[in-house]
Amino acid sequence: MKKKLIAGLLVFAMMVTSAMPAMAVKARKIAIKGKKTVTVGRTIELDSVITPKKAKVRDRNIIWTSSKPSVAKVLEKRDDDTKIKGMKPGKATITVRIKGTSIKKKYKIT
Repeated sequence: MKKKLIAGLLVFAMMVTSAMPAMAVKARKIAIKGKKTVTVGRTIELDSVITPKKAKVRDRNIIWTSSKPSVAKVLEKRDDDTKIKGMKPGKATITVRIKGTSIKKKYKIT
């Protein structure tokens, strides 16, 4: 009797856990790491840092933009990191955001 009860409880527990969707960890914050200056004609790499680290965000949902592409041009617009090319002297703000959310970070570049 005890064995049947334990076996039944195990089967029930497996059915319940397999029917429950996996809890997705959502991103709460994004930051940018990298140099703040780029020489005209050269490139630098900027990396996004998403927290918590266990958050699942597809690279195609990480969007990079420049406030002044004539000064600092974003070469790779969708990825967790990007390359920025210095086009002419000046200042620009690079923004990274997670598509479909309000999570974003701005980064000033000279």
